[in-house]
Amino acid sequence: MGSFCHDFFSLCNVLHNIVVIGSCFGKISSIMCYNGKCMHCIEVETGSLIFAIISMILNSLGLLFTVGMLVYTNILLSAASHTDLDPESRGIVFAGALTTNFALGVILCFLLVPFAFTIVLIKGLVQKKAIYVKVYFIYSVITKCLGIFGVVIAIASGSYTLETSLIVFGVCVIYALILRMIYMTYHKFEMDAQYDRARLVEQKY
Repeated sequence: MGSFCHDFFSLCNVLHNIVVIGSCFGKISSIMCYNGKCMHCIEVETGSLIFAIISMILNSLGLLFTVGMLVYTNILLSAASHTDLDPESRGIVFAGALTTNFALGVILCFLLVPFAFTIVLIKGLVQKKAIYVKVYFIYSVITKCLGIFGVVIAIASGSYTLETSLIVFGVCVIYALILRMIYMTYHKFEMDAQYDRARLVEQKY
């Protein structure tokens, strides 16, 4: 019972800190992204496009590395199948190779999902289509909420040290600022589209 109460109060303390950080984040994001500009110097769509390109490069490198590891593992597996090993050793090699292939396949799937959504984001930014940017924003919010939930549980259970927790929260804050920029981008595209439709109606009548 005492352990449960301790974990509960730890979780409450973490949630309170998140609320405080969220309040500070709201003020910071308002300062950084204002009147359609990021850092008061570049357009929010330009900042979003820079982020999308960097994200695409990193995802591409991750995909290439994972595919390379899959090919390398299967080459080793093929070489092991042609060597004179006893049945027990061969079984161990095959089991290890299959486990590695499965793990790399899961990692590949996790990399393909953000890669696909990043393509959607870039398409929306280039074509100035609010719906594509909004799709990426919703996907990012869902994944970010799931990530924060996992981090909160890990911190409450004592799996993370203080330094690791600070690093994780720092990354979350930076990513939240990026999401704020993407939100302002699709909101700006929606407003521009409404303005264009209104002008077309005025010209028609």
